[in-house]
Amino acid sequence: MNNRWYWYIVESRRVNGKPRPIVLKYIGKTEKLIKMLMGKDALGRIKVKSFMYGSVYGLLKVSEELGLLEIYEKYLPDQKRDGLSIGESLLLCSIYRVCIPGSKRAFAEWVTGTSLPFLLNFNPKKLTSQHFWDQMDRVSEEDMEKIEEEVAKRLVNKFNISLDVLLYDVTNFYTYIATNNERNEICKRGKNKQKRNDLRQYNLALLVSREFFIPILKEVYDGNITDVSSFPAILSKIRRRLEVFNKDIEDITLVFDRGNYSKRIQKELDGMSINWVGSLSVSLSKDFEEVRKEEFHSVRIKGGKEVLAYRMKKVLWGKEVTVIITFSERLREGQIRGFKAQFRKAIKFLKEIDGSKKMTLRRAKMEIEKILSREHLKEVIIPRIERRGGRIKARWEINTERYRVLINEYFGRKVLFTTRDEWSDREIIETYYGLGRIENVFKQLKNPFHLSITPEFHWTDHKIKVHTFYCLIGLILTGLLYKKVREGGIDISPIELLKKLDGIREVLLIEDTGGKGRPRARRQLEEMDEVQRRIFEIIKV
Repeated sequence: MNNRWYWYIVESRRVNGKPRPIVLKYIGKTEKLIKMLMGKDALGRIKVKSFMYGSVYGLLKVSEELGLLEIYEKYLPDQKRDGLSIGESLLLCSIYRVCIPGSKRAFAEWVTGTSLPFLLNFNPKKLTSQHFWDQMDRVSEEDMEKIEEEVAKRLVNKFNISLDVLLYDVTNFYTYIATNNERNEICKRGKNKQKRNDLRQYNLALLVSREFFIPILKEVYDGNITDVSSFPAILSKIRRRLEVFNKDIEDITLVFDRGNYSKRIQKELDGMSINWVGSLSVSLSKDFEEVRKEEFHSVRIKGGKEVLAYRMKKVLWGKEVTVIITFSERLREGQIRGFKAQFRKAIKFLKEIDGSKKMTLRRAKMEIEKILSREHLKEVIIPRIERRGGRIKARWEINTERYRVLINEYFGRKVLFTTRDEWSDREIIETYYGLGRIENVFKQLKNPFHLSITPEFHWTDHKIKVHTFYCLIGLILTGLLYKKVREGGIDISPIELLKKLDGIREVLLIEDTGGKGRPRARRQLEEMDEVQRRIFEIIKV
């Protein structure tokens, strides 16, 4: 009609045995059809809005199973602000950091796009940065320690988190706190694991279960304290935490890396009567590098991987332990590449400063000392730097025999040691390799999309500790969610699980009754793919 389209809703029916189109509704012009498809039904009376649902619902569900708000109410002050208790505010912070790490300022905008205001019945517009700061100020370090202890007990007693093997490691988080900020004492410069040595940082020590990577204990402390210096004090806290489980400590095996072992730590471990699996530097004893390669035997570990190993006994600071020396060609190649790169850098520097008039002798010696501080370079390069006639004179010798030993024998070896004399080579190696799982936890805590502790927008020691506290509560809730889904038969990583849950959305349908009473609202979930459907069925049980 006048070259314009007019649209109808029709249904094919049989009339007198023949198919005929039957008009159900006249729609009209194309513009009206488009308007209908953009969010209104055929009557033009329904508004539609969708919200993030899967992640926030799943995290809330496991927090209820854990009884987290009950624990918060037990230990935190009875204070409400903007309709929320301190515990509810902390829980919102935990969920926020799991779903999308962001600032408190951006929280209200994010949470408005989720189903949380409906599920917890609060007004998101009231939750400003000041709301969270005020709530955080009411949480003491003593409160957090009691809550962590209570949570840990419930993880073991209610969720059957195994304590047979516990993994311990330390990482650090850089901050943008100014050097002249005197309100902060724990953030200091140190050796940053993300290579940001120019920034102040704080350390985080974690003790996690081998199963599902769930934290049992955490400690936030000064960023300039080395791992080996902090470990003795943290061992005392580990002992106290394990005592609350009424479990024989000798049944527990603690796993740690080589940066956490010393004579003092050996004494602390003996006092705890705890078993352990750790690692040592190959350079600690000539015995570790003098074992010939042909003496190694093959050990098959989980996943079918073959590991070359050599078993021996060794007395370390008065205690005899079992030592397993492993060899990895992949590790060897990586160590050789790094060593040769530093070797070339040192020789290049010596060549460049030879004959220099501008460089002082003191600076030249400081620079070469810094370069040679990398492991083993001092064993191979012996420099002689002096000043003659106003110029730097650089000479050096190469210890070719030591170079050959490092390349052919030393690199590629890792030394494990344990008090578990009764364990097989496979059990010892597999237990130590589990330490890589805590590295995955640290990676998650630095993941910019989920679970991240950074960026943290706080400047005082207290707020940094509270911030880390609720971030790790978020990690615990994620671990429990992951445990539930894995035990439900779905093989998926924690991050992939969160991504799947992010895709589960809730739809709010508001129908205008045309003046006949209040608008009607109903909620329903969008269509899910098969994996999302299975995950949701497991979570909601």
